[in-house]
Parts: sequence; structure tokens; C-alpha cells
Amino acid sequence: MSDRDSMGRASTDPSRRHLLTIFPIVAAAMASTWAPAAIALTKADLDRDADLALRRLCKASPAADTLSRKARSVLIFPSMLKTAKPGGQMRGEGILKRGTLVEGYYESEASSRQSPVPAYGYVVFLMTAKAETYAYDGKGWEFGIGPTPVVVNEDTAPSPSVDPADDAYAFVFDRHGATVRVGIEGTRIYKTGWQPN
Repeated sequence: MSDRDSMGRASTDPSRRHLLTIFPIVAAAMASTWAPAAIALTKADLDRDADLALRRLCKASPAADTLSRKARSVLIFPSMLKTAKPGGQMRGEGILKRGTLVEGYYESEASSRQSPVPAYGYVVFLMTAKAETYAYDGKGWEFGIGPTPVVVNEDTAPSPSVDPADDAYAFVFDRHGATVRVGIEGTRIYKTGWQPN
């Protein structure tokens, strides 16, 4: 929306000037209501949002808490949001952590056709060296090609007393950390240009 008339002069319409003033404020507020990691401005923002998402998930899910202690490393995408691209693509940013160290920064893309919700986050616990190899590969990883994470929900949650046997386990969750049923097969991850500190 331009604030100039057809002659190139500054518009004198106060309602238009008001909209131009408040639009950036409203847009920022809308972005922050779900999970700012999808539009993270800095690595520190993304690190903070990822840690918060993992804590919420582990608090809401005993199975996730158990796997977090057994995993070799973990991929954390705090939020996947629908983009304006044709076909309804979901996109988000995330990190790969081994223990307390951030090993890499990633982007993720998925089809929204598998999602009954407009926004979600997901975590993948990497249990084997094979799964880690795919995550660390600079060419990217498409779930379903190579190790496919087992999506954990109320019906498939592993018992805390059992050592997990699969390469990777994924949890898809809402803003509160509660799991939601979203298919992740075909989801792609790839490294960004950001480097760990």
C-alpha cells in the first residue's frame, strides 16, 4: 500500500497513514503468538525457542523425556508455519543439538496436506549413528528416504523402561507441548548458512 497519490504526492488521508503506522506492529504481534523461531532473527533467538520447545515437550510427554536422555542427539524445530507458496507448504527453522552443544542450524519443509493444524513444531530424537549421519549430511535428509523417524503418539509411546530400538523417534506438538497427529513422511531438512559458535 502506497502513502502517495497518483501524482506522487504524500497522501493526506489520515486513515491510510494510520494503517501504515500500525501494520508492522500488528504483524510482529501475530508472528509472536505462535512460535517466533519460524522467523528467527538471530541464532540466539532460535537457540532459545528450541530449548523452550524441547522443555515443554518433555514436560508434557514422559516418553519424550525418556528418549531425550537416551538419544545421541536431537533435532528441534520449534514451529512449522504455512507459507504462501502454491500447494500449502509448511516451513520452519531448527537446530541439531548433541547434549548441550548446538551442532548445526537447519531449515525444514513439509506439505501442509498432512497437517490438520495450521502450525506445529516437531522434535526428532536420533538414537543411532546411522540417523545422525543423515542429519549431519550437507545434502539434506528427506524422511522416508533413509531412516524414517517413528512418529510417537499416545498409542505408540515407548515404555520408559524399554531401550528404544529404532533409528529415530519424532514428536509433533502444539504450542503447549501436547502431541498432535501430523504425518511427517516427506518432510525435508537441510542445513542453513548459519554456523555453530
